[in-house]
Amino acid sequence: MAKKKQITEPETPAAAPIVAPVEPSYFQKRIFQELGFTPELNKIRLKYYEIESNTTNEVEHEIFSEDEAGNIRILPFTIDRQINQYDNTKATPESANINNSRRKNFFITRYKTPEEYKDPKTGEKKTKRYDIPKGAGTFPFFMPQLCDKYEKAVKIKTLVLTEGYFKAAKGAVCGLDIVGLSSITHYKQKDTDAMYQDVISLIKTCQVENVIILYDGDARQISLSDLTAKKDLRRRPSGFINSARSVRELLKDCDVDIYYAAIKSDDLEGKPKGLDDLFNQFPTETEAIVKDLLSFSTPPRFFERMNIRVDVGRLYKHFCLDTIENFYTLHEPIIKGEEFIYNGTTYIYNSEKGICDVVIPRAATDYFRCGDDYYKFISVPNKYQQNERKFIRRLKSTITDDHGKDFSKYIAKYEAFCNVPDHVNFQQVFNNCFNVYAPFEHEPEAGECPAILEFITHIFGDHYELGLDYIQILYQKPTQILPILCLVSKQNKTGKSTFIKLLKAIFTQNATIIGNDDLGNDFNGFWATKLIVACEESFIEKKTIIEKIKALSTADKMNMNKKGRDQEEIDFFAKFILASNNEDTFIFASRDDVRYWVRQVPVFSGKERVNLLREMIDEIPAFLDFLNNRQMYTQNVSRMWFDEKLLKTEALEKLIHNSRPGLEKEIYEKLKNIFIEFGEEEILLTPTDANTFIIQKKQEISYLAKIFRDNMGVKPYTDRDGKQVLKSYCVPYWGTDSGGEVVRMEYKMKGRPFVFKVAEILDRSDLELWNDLHGKAIPPKKHEAAQITLEQAIQRAETEKATETADFKGVKEDDLPF
Repeated sequence: MAKKKQITEPETPAAAPIVAPVEPSYFQKRIFQELGFTPELNKIRLKYYEIESNTTNEVEHEIFSEDEAGNIRILPFTIDRQINQYDNTKATPESANINNSRRKNFFITRYKTPEEYKDPKTGEKKTKRYDIPKGAGTFPFFMPQLCDKYEKAVKIKTLVLTEGYFKAAKGAVCGLDIVGLSSITHYKQKDTDAMYQDVISLIKTCQVENVIILYDGDARQISLSDLTAKKDLRRRPSGFINSARSVRELLKDCDVDIYYAAIKSDDLEGKPKGLDDLFNQFPTETEAIVKDLLSFSTPPRFFERMNIRVDVGRLYKHFCLDTIENFYTLHEPIIKGEEFIYNGTTYIYNSEKGICDVVIPRAATDYFRCGDDYYKFISVPNKYQQNERKFIRRLKSTITDDHGKDFSKYIAKYEAFCNVPDHVNFQQVFNNCFNVYAPFEHEPEAGECPAILEFITHIFGDHYELGLDYIQILYQKPTQILPILCLVSKQNKTGKSTFIKLLKAIFTQNATIIGNDDLGNDFNGFWATKLIVACEESFIEKKTIIEKIKALSTADKMNMNKKGRDQEEIDFFAKFILASNNEDTFIFASRDDVRYWVRQVPVFSGKERVNLLREMIDEIPAFLDFLNNRQMYTQNVSRMWFDEKLLKTEALEKLIHNSRPGLEKEIYEKLKNIFIEFGEEEILLTPTDANTFIIQKKQEISYLAKIFRDNMGVKPYTDRDGKQVLKSYCVPYWGTDSGGEVVRMEYKMKGRPFVFKVAEILDRSDLELWNDLHGKAIPPKKHEAAQITLEQAIQRAETEKATETADFKGVKEDDLPF
């Protein structure tokens, strides 16, 4: 029997592993897929100058590259294929500096994920898509094809300028001779305020005949946020017109025709906005799009286009800025019958009449009424040619003469004035009260501020962080009470006045500079509402003015006096700054004064920087950003924020020392000599003994006791129970023995003395001298900062060494007046 053949099923081949498709990175999707680049197109050979060999080499670079975070780095280069560079922000061309030779390569970063941030001034949420180096200026963006044509002087009939580096790259891939600008407002060279020189060179070298300024398809649209915030709707479209007019003006010497062009987004499928969107929306019509843009003899299909070399007024009709009715008709789907502001005037559409009725004329916004009085906003240029906005009184009759009798009905009316400072979320009106505090005029911007930080280091020295805290509190907490800042120096050119001018530039109308007489004047209306009241060349002798400043430095309210007006109580939060060349006597300060922060400012070292203030003014936006991101060094520990011990300085102690009454100074000098010459740690002395044996003058005993107790802060001698008792004591002096030798002797006395302790009476420098001479070390208690230098103390001790006290031989204790 035949054996059956075993049939086996064929083996099933193993299934291939499933590999998930790799998701292209943001860089790959944006550059290779959307822009149509290839690795070869993404390369450019740029010239590199080698300093050591004095030769120029070429190095290959990527135009677009990907950083570690997946962001796109863009490398703009010059038309002659060199890397754009900018100066290090720490460079100081006027003096030697290692950073002077450290120029940086210019890159722009396009974030993979746009950064969300809160506008520090308005509180609005905003999106940051690009990172542009601060202070470097801006540069045009060329593709390698344009660089080749420039090198070979190839004729270019039509050159396109467009907003956006990516759009320019896409246009170049599709065959356009195109230059990218980083913004519609970025078309000027930083150092010349003229059109980019590379663009001018390209136009002239390649004999360009036509220049097209190409904008996105939404150029005519208004801002919805402007409508919501009741801002002028003319702002955005006017920006595009002004951009086109500016480019036209900057190219007037190039003998080219200038064309305005924008994509017809609303007429095209998919409503493409930018040039890159247009090419991607119609991938099979690339040639047609290019021809449509560059052909001036046929009506364009994809673009709005008009020659503006001769007649720029056509743009106003195109943007419907010729009449208010045309403007409303164009934007009616967005405005929808709401009140809106156009060119400063508030309108509302009247559907029955088919016109826009005036709600508030533009001119009326320059006026307001508070109570019974009318005021007008005006712009007054200062010496830096910056306009400062102020409001001044106007008679109603004057307003009627200028605008007609019905004009006043449009003027805003408020019940009263208020004074509410805010540099971040400013409000002009509170509860129908007009805020007299001026709006903050600066916007924080990311960047560097080396000149300001270097200057603050110079002014505040070892108090650098405290100085930054002081300015940060002014900016962020304007109602916080702060000490009276005093900048003193006998020399000129120290920067005292420049510091005040810097604060004036930061806080503009909310800071004022006054004179000594203004502080004593009854009329204080021009400075009563300010944040900063600075007095230069201060020398204040009248005790009433001194006490006034001290009282106001911690006051919440004050009475404001204006000429011809009733006195009124207002909120007060001004910070006083005093600058003086009189280091020792510019104001009176007692031992207990804690309101003063006195800084002795040194003379600038090195060559004078004549443009320092201008440099610092340019850095203000970056400095504000620095403050917003800085952590406070100190905490609020007193009503004047700072711990008073932190503000003790040698300059303050010198001021206190020289503010003492003449009698107190004399007592101090006599006691100092005894402490230093004999090494005493304490001296007992009654007012009577001090009058008779120490100062040797006829003084009221009660006045001397007051000097001891109130001015010098010493206490009477007491027993263990705290009672003032009789005490025998002695005071050393230099005398002559029978052999004619100068020896230590003592006045022996008895009474109810005060106790003068060396650590509580002598200043630090005198204590240091006392320690050096006697090998003792007692830490200062009350005087924690030096008043005079050690050399001054030694000199004083040597010149006053001779004693002037009388010989008390034969005086008995029973004869003492106790």
